[in-house]
Amino acid sequence: MKTRIIIIFLFFSVLWIFLLARGVYIQIIPNQKLAQLQNKQFESSVILQSRRGNIYDVNQKEIALSNQVYSLYADPKNVEFPKKVAKLLAKNLDLNYEFIYNKIKDKKKRFVWIQRFLDKKKYEFVKELDLKGFAFVEEWKRFYPNENLLSQTIGSVGQEGFGLEGVELKYEKQLKGDFTKKKFRRDARGRPLSIDGLLFSETQDGNDIQLTLDTDLQYFLQSELQLHLEKFNAESALGVVLDAKTSAIRAMVSLPTEVNQNGLAKRQRNITDSFEPGSTMKPFVVALGLEEKVIQANSKIFCENGKFKIEDRVIKEADAHHNFNFLSVSEILAYSSNIGSSKIALMLGDEKLRAGLSRFGFGRKTQVDFPGEAKGILQETPWRKHLLANISFGHGISINSLQMANAFASLVNGGILNTPYIVEATKSPEASEFIKLEHPQGVSILSKDTSNKLKLMLTSVTYDGGTGTNARVPGFQVGGKTGTAQKVNPKGKGYLPNAYVSSFIGFIPVHDPKYVIYIVVDNPKKSYYGSQVAAPVFSKVGAYLARKEGFVPSLVTEKNLISEKTLSDKSKLTSVDTRVEKIETSSQPLTLREVLKNHQGKNEIEIQGQGHLVEKVELLEDGPTTKVKIIVK
Repeated sequence: MKTRIIIIFLFFSVLWIFLLARGVYIQIIPNQKLAQLQNKQFESSVILQSRRGNIYDVNQKEIALSNQVYSLYADPKNVEFPKKVAKLLAKNLDLNYEFIYNKIKDKKKRFVWIQRFLDKKKYEFVKELDLKGFAFVEEWKRFYPNENLLSQTIGSVGQEGFGLEGVELKYEKQLKGDFTKKKFRRDARGRPLSIDGLLFSETQDGNDIQLTLDTDLQYFLQSELQLHLEKFNAESALGVVLDAKTSAIRAMVSLPTEVNQNGLAKRQRNITDSFEPGSTMKPFVVALGLEEKVIQANSKIFCENGKFKIEDRVIKEADAHHNFNFLSVSEILAYSSNIGSSKIALMLGDEKLRAGLSRFGFGRKTQVDFPGEAKGILQETPWRKHLLANISFGHGISINSLQMANAFASLVNGGILNTPYIVEATKSPEASEFIKLEHPQGVSILSKDTSNKLKLMLTSVTYDGGTGTNARVPGFQVGGKTGTAQKVNPKGKGYLPNAYVSSFIGFIPVHDPKYVIYIVVDNPKKSYYGSQVAAPVFSKVGAYLARKEGFVPSLVTEKNLISEKTLSDKSKLTSVDTRVEKIETSSQPLTLREVLKNHQGKNEIEIQGQGHLVEKVELLEDGPTTKVKIIVK
C-alpha cells in the first residue's frame, strides 16, 4: 500500500514538473509556430488606408493632401437590437435600412463596414450613441485644394486609397506607403480591440512627392486657353510649357477639364492623344537639311510660284495668294512655305528624313513619368514622294503635344533631346527635406551650330511679314512657328471639311531659351490659322514668364547664325585691329529682317535694343571673323 502511494506521488510530481517546465518554455522561449497561432487568434486583417503622401508643386504649394476621417464598422456578434439600431443609423447616416440590417444581423461575421469616410456631423452623432458592437477606424481621404486646376495631371484615387489615374497611379508605390493590408487586434473574446471607440491598427505613411509644375503658371495658362476656347468656339485646347534645357514640365493644360460620371478627371490629352501637327513640323525638316548638308542657311529654294506637282498630286501653299518664286531657308519658315519644305524633304529622301525625325523622338514614346502615353505615328519607309512632301509640312504624321514640345526644345537648346518629367523630388515621412530624383541624361541629336541657326531663323517668323507676328512679346525677342493642319476624319479616310487644328510653338528668350511653349486649339470656328488663334496665347504666356522670371529685354546676342555665306567683299572694309571699321546708316530705316539678309555669313551678330526697325549697323573685323552689331529701335 505504501509503495503504491509513493508511486502515485512520484507520477503526479513528475507530471507537475513537466507541465511547469512546458509552461516556462512556452512563456519564455520564442516559438514561431506558437506565435503564428497566437496572431491568428488575436489578429485579423482588413484593407485600410495608411496616410497617403502629399503632392506639392515646384514651389511646395499643396496640390493633393490626405485628411483624417472616420469610418464606421460593426462586430455583428456583439450588436444588440439590430433592427432598432439599423433604423436609427439609416435615418441619420442617409443609408438604406435593409442595407444596414443585412450587414449586422449575421452573428457569424465579426467585421463589417457600415459607412466609410463619415463627415464630422455624422461621426459626432454615432459617437454620442455609444452603440455596443460598433467602433470607428481612422482613415485618410484624398483632398485636392485646387479642384480641377490639375485634375487630369494629378489623377485620382479610389475609395480604398489606390491611385487610379495620372500621377496618383504612376507613383502609387511611393505615395501609398509600404502596405495597405492592415492588421487589427482582437481581445480574449475575439472582439476588435479599440481605444476610445477607435480601431487600433498598424500603418506606415507614404512618401510626399514634389512636382515640376508651377500652379501659378498653370492657372495663368489655363485661364488664357479658356478665353480662346470660348472666343473661337473651339472643341478643345491644349497647352504645354517646358523647361527648354531640362524638359521639366512647368505647366500642362487640357481643356475642357472633363470628368467622368463618377466625378473623376479624364485623361491628360497632351500625353494620351495624338494628332497631325501641320507646319510646326517644318523647322525639323530644315534642321535635318542643314545637318545633312543638302541645304545651307543661305540657300535659295525655287517655290514654283505657288504650285508644285509631285507624281499625281499638286502641292499648294496654305494661302492661295502666296505664289513665291525663290525663298531663302529662313523665309520658308517665316512665310511657312509648303513647297519650300517639300523640296528640302525631297533632297533628304525618305530614309534620312524618317531617321532624323525618329531621333527627334517622333513615332516613339518620350518615356515621360506619366501613364498612357501615345507614341504617335511615323510610318516605316519606303514613302511615296507625295507622302514625303506631306510629312514635311505636318500631314501623314501624328504626334502628341508633349512629344512636339520636347523635340522643339532640342532645336533651340543646343541640340540636346531630354526625357520630359513631371516629378522633381520625393520625401519620406521621417525626412525633413525633399531628395531630387535622378533623370536620364539628355542625348545630343543636333549640332550646336545648327541649333543656333534655327534659333535666329525662327525669330524671323515673328517679324513683319512672318506668320507669327501675333506671338510677339513686347520688349523681348521670341522665336517660333505657326501650325495650321486639316483635321483627320476619325471615322474614315481623309480629312474633315472645314475643320482644323491651329497651333503655335515657340521659345523665350531668344538669346538663351528658358521655356518652350506649345499651344494647340482644336477645331476653332471663327478663324482657323495658328497665327490668329494660337499665337496670341503664346504671346500672353511668354509675357507672363518674362515678368515672373525677370528676363532682361535690352540685349540679344547670337553667334554663327542665318547663313553659310561669309562677308567676302573686303573692298567695303578697312581693317584696323578690332575697332569699328565702318558705320552703316540709312535715310530710310530698314527692317531687322532686311539687314540680316544683307549680312548673311559666319559672323558674330549682336542685336541690341528693342523693336524691328534698324537705327545703325556697326561692322568690326577680328582676324578671320567679321562682327556685326545691329542697333534696333
